[in-house]
Amino acid sequence: MRKIYIVLLIVLTQVVNANNVIDKEKLCSNGDYSVCFTLGQKYAEGTNVKKDLIQAVKLYEKACIGGNDGGCFNLAIAYRHGQGVEKDYMKAVELYKKSCDLGAFDGCANLAFMYDQGLGVEKNISQSIFFSKKACDGGNVGACYNLSLQYIRTKDFIQAREVSIKACDKEHAGACYNLGLMYIKGDGTKKDNQEAYKYFSKACDRGAKEGCEYAKSNFRRHITGGKGTVSVENGLGYEYWNDIKKARDFISNKEFDKALKILNSVIQGFESKYIQKNRIFVSVKTKKEFDEYLKATKETEGLWLDFSYRDAYYYKAFISIERKQFTEATRILKKLTLIAPNDSHIYTELGGIYNQTGRAREGLVEYVDAYKIAKKYGQNMAVSLRGIGFSYIELHDLTKAKKAYEMSLQIEPNNKIALDELKYIESMEKKK
Repeated sequence: MRKIYIVLLIVLTQVVNANNVIDKEKLCSNGDYSVCFTLGQKYAEGTNVKKDLIQAVKLYEKACIGGNDGGCFNLAIAYRHGQGVEKDYMKAVELYKKSCDLGAFDGCANLAFMYDQGLGVEKNISQSIFFSKKACDGGNVGACYNLSLQYIRTKDFIQAREVSIKACDKEHAGACYNLGLMYIKGDGTKKDNQEAYKYFSKACDRGAKEGCEYAKSNFRRHITGGKGTVSVENGLGYEYWNDIKKARDFISNKEFDKALKILNSVIQGFESKYIQKNRIFVSVKTKKEFDEYLKATKETEGLWLDFSYRDAYYYKAFISIERKQFTEATRILKKLTLIAPNDSHIYTELGGIYNQTGRAREGLVEYVDAYKIAKKYGQNMAVSLRGIGFSYIELHDLTKAKKAYEMSLQIEPNNKIALDELKYIESMEKKK
């Protein structure tokens, strides 16, 4: 009897969904262009209807003609990637422009990218900057960061600093890091070590490892300036930071045995000095992350270990990967997910191992987990998306692979790996 109920429930659900689509189609036909847009999304994604990219394009076109910015934007994406319609960069540019004029600031950001790359339009950095600025002013944080990079390329550091502050205030780690560099070098502002430390620390808090290295290694435990001393909070075991730096230098020179000797010593030091039985511990970059971890796990106390502990295991795993010792590398990285649960890099390395060993579905799971963490902490997002894209290629899902790579280019617009993979996907689609 239970099976009959389940079958009836499925049938009834299908009927309800079908009626819902019919109702939406009527609303769309009667001029509700926002409904045309949402219905187009359903056909594009196959949500409660059979996936139909051609029908999605028709609905986006109707929504766009009716002045719906989302319809114009999604139609531009369809023409740009040849989804349900023949690929046409010029048409995509036209539609991105229309969506931008209608208030879709993602459209402005994508239009800036087209001008920057010379896709469907003559390459024009001035126009790219113009539309990046429009998207940034509209609240697109990625566009603000890309705009700051464009200003840096053109040596307009005053504008770069202004836009970087805007992006940093909205949690963009790369923008905070670049601000730190500007204050160190005196680009667009006076040299100010205290301001540099402040922005490197913000970058570190948002997941930019380079920011942590500047904040800890270059500035040590305090920096002194005209306004006095700024204290630095560190986890237990901060004294091993220089040992980790030495190990990294050995790794750079492929002197793996020397690096391993240091790394094993660091691990032994941490585990003999700080790790106690029946007491929780975690290795994270900042006090803020440690407090968030305690709150999430509902623990009242625990040990905050310096990120050097994580690094010691991470670089051991890296050496194992370099030596093609994938089983050992996987064991170490799995352990690290418990030691440093907020670090998306661990999951991208696991994903890479699985993809290299022909286990793309497991690799995809790790890259998706990496992306979830990366979104929360503003770190490693583009790498995670590229890993997702590669996994989908291995799983023969070119549509999802393309989407992942395109999303990665919104974060790192000129990344050669993503651009090359998109060319590969395009060539594979032509063979179908």
